[in-house]
Amino acid sequence: LARILNYLLLIIILLISAMFVILGITSGLNATIILTLTALLIALSAGWLILKRGYLTAASIGVLIFGLASIINLISGEAGEGVRDPAIYGFIIVIIIANVLLGWLASVLVTLASVVSLWYFVFLETSGRFTPQYATVDQYAIIVTFLIVIGASLLYLLDTGLRNSTRSARANAHRLELSNQELQDLKVDLEKRVAERTEELERSSAQIQKRAAQLEAIADVASSVASLQDVDQLLPYITKTVSERFGFYHTGIFLLSKDKEYAVLQAANSEGGQAMLARDHQLRVGHEGIVGSAVDQKTARIALNVGSDATYFDNPDLPNTHSEMALPLMIGNEVIGILDVQSEETNA
Repeated sequence: LARILNYLLLIIILLISAMFVILGITSGLNATIILTLTALLIALSAGWLILKRGYLTAASIGVLIFGLASIINLISGEAGEGVRDPAIYGFIIVIIIANVLLGWLASVLVTLASVVSLWYFVFLETSGRFTPQYATVDQYAIIVTFLIVIGASLLYLLDTGLRNSTRSARANAHRLELSNQELQDLKVDLEKRVAERTEELERSSAQIQKRAAQLEAIADVASSVASLQDVDQLLPYITKTVSERFGFYHTGIFLLSKDKEYAVLQAANSEGGQAMLARDHQLRVGHEGIVGSAVDQKTARIALNVGSDATYFDNPDLPNTHSEMALPLMIGNEVIGILDVQSEETNA
């Protein structure tokens, strides 16, 4: 708005200065015109200086007041033509300027003032209190030219301002769209991180709970070993407790035969294990299955996927086994048996 008013004031000042020269050349100057144009130049120059100091509202109000006063002075002066004076169309320009610079309320007030002024001069003429003085052709042409140039300049400034505002709005909309996209990407990334962190915490919590349950099971087994002296009671209790607490499909305990040639199943919790006990199931050390291999090597043997382990003993009594672990039971450096656990899951 300040830019529009600045250019508009400069254009009007230049046009009024040109009118001085043109009217002087054509001998169309009289005291009223000289006084009016001089007052306009002073007022507009003062408004331009005020605008340069940053007082947009004050400069706008000043331009409107002096614009209305100048139009009224022109159409009512010694050379004024009253309601037929072409200067009366300047009211339209002042109304547009009021709306652009100060808003709709200012334009309404200027419109009311213009209408009242128009009908006041109608009253003066019809009552004989004012006699129009018609201008010469060149004076008429100068005034109309002035109004046309002012109107065209105002339209140009408004169009330029509107185009600049549109470009600025589009640029702002594009920046806003980019910002919204960045925020959306950030939101998605944060949600993903939160979900990953939540999942990680849940896994950690599950692992901690599982670990706690396993430690509790180990404590129970240790307590049972200390309290139960009868092996026939102790071994079945251990297989049952380990299977239940650790979630294994099958748990069995093998003890070595007197000649150390076989690992003989002594206790088992599963249905298949009970069938194996009934037929005195045994595995040859170093030759049969993961159990025999663990005894021979005196180290734990783990098959995460029994289907791909060459040492696995395919037991028809345990058809659902997918992974198996055999842990040597040792006294000192001597293996006395095997704790065998099997799961229905691979990589268990």
